[in-house]
Amino acid sequence: MQYLQPINYASSNYYVKYARKHHVVCPPNPQFINNVANADDQQLNRIAARMASWGEGREHIIPAIINSPYTAWLKNPKALLNRQTKFKSILKTLKTLRGYYLEQYAFYNKQVGDVKAKKALYQYVSEAIAANRRKTIENNELYLEKTEIYMHGPSGVHKFALADVAPTAADKKAEIWTDMLLIQRMADEQGMEQVLLTETALPQYHSNPTKGRCSYNGASSRQALKWIQDNVHRVIYKRAKAAGINLMGFAVPEPHKDGCPHLHVALFVPPDKLNRFISIVNDVRAEISSEYGINYSLDLRLKTDLENEQEPAQAASYVMKYVIKSFDDPEIGAWYSRDCGGEIRRCNRIGLQGFKSKFNYLYKMRKQLIKHPIKLLRELGEMLCSDMQLSAKKYAFFNHFNPYLKGVYIEDENGNKRFSHVTHNHDGGDIVIVNLNRILDPNNKNDKELINKHENGEKQAETTVNTGTEHKQELDGLTINVCYSSEAGASPDLVITSEINDFWSDFDDDEEQINLLDI
Repeated sequence: MQYLQPINYASSNYYVKYARKHHVVCPPNPQFINNVANADDQQLNRIAARMASWGEGREHIIPAIINSPYTAWLKNPKALLNRQTKFKSILKTLKTLRGYYLEQYAFYNKQVGDVKAKKALYQYVSEAIAANRRKTIENNELYLEKTEIYMHGPSGVHKFALADVAPTAADKKAEIWTDMLLIQRMADEQGMEQVLLTETALPQYHSNPTKGRCSYNGASSRQALKWIQDNVHRVIYKRAKAAGINLMGFAVPEPHKDGCPHLHVALFVPPDKLNRFISIVNDVRAEISSEYGINYSLDLRLKTDLENEQEPAQAASYVMKYVIKSFDDPEIGAWYSRDCGGEIRRCNRIGLQGFKSKFNYLYKMRKQLIKHPIKLLRELGEMLCSDMQLSAKKYAFFNHFNPYLKGVYIEDENGNKRFSHVTHNHDGGDIVIVNLNRILDPNNKNDKELINKHENGEKQAETTVNTGTEHKQELDGLTINVCYSSEAGASPDLVITSEINDFWSDFDDDEEQINLLDI
């Protein structure tokens, strides 16, 4: 039997080279890098299990983080401890590091780029990253199919497989699209001007540029995206805000063929502030060009500049095509994933802070709100249960209900702030709005009894969720699944609960996304 020769990924790692050259105090361990980068998913699970159970190799985690683009992990002591002791946290850490090591190797060896213009082997990501992503998707699908959970709600106990309720790619695209339509509608009603920006990274972040000489500095695609965020995107946003310009819009990251990102940004600007905003963008472009001695590319186009013989495209349509590509092209999709070194959010909303979490939370319990004794909440439930398009519901919520509701955040076991619930101030006191549906815990005695009763057939009819219509009436009072793409975007009958996220233990979801707009 022939065995594949392990690849020396450490030899192409920027931090290993830097440590050897400068004799740093806490260098990365080359053998640890090679073990992680050469491991498949099953081997990575074993490495994580040995670390969690016996502490084997745990001493390499901190040096690996220090010598990586993920030094921000060091700022959270609770999460950092979990990354060294808890199996799930260790595994996610190792998968992220593996993606980074594989990308570094591909970048240094110029494996990724425009295959027509260069002698590159792959576009966007290397074959190793693409293969790992395919395996992750396969594992996700298997996990969703075999994992069953029990939901207890006002109408009793319901059993279903995660595969029946997990949002599909179509659902996720439709959710992003409805958010874009909401922002577009609000901007149009206010008579705001449309501005399209393309924010790019410096030449040294390109590992294999199509044109010009290569000046690659060893950075990862995530470090390139952070440079755009810190030096272009946030600077423009903050200067606009300081000038009294309230922006709305959305930003979509996209990779070049060599894996280096750029950012498509669609913004809406008040007409009387347009010239001032253009001046801010030009100032940022000039400052970067002067600082780095280059002609920095920061493309700005107004609606009238778009090439279209009929009517200029709406910003939502213009940017959505990049979102669709990120879902439909497997290689581009892999670039956004943890398998490439950390999840990247496909679309970031601008101007809707504090809205999305509240809407999704309340939308899940809309059937319960209809029966609420407080008139405002009953009206909210009726609106959310109506036949309006989902984007219209979001519009109505944002304008008529959002100011009267407050999102509450609590600290999780990693020390991160997570959305918990919603409150409403009524007659001088805060009313806590709680979803009555909850997932049963088989390890809890009382929950186990409810599960056993359900399994023993004490309910008259089986209530397993499926795609058929025969269960629709039974599930009328239970909201458990988000299906944004149902009925051409009309409001669905099922909505997923946040508690289901607790069952993503082996499911590689977008939990550690890079959020460009957390401003």
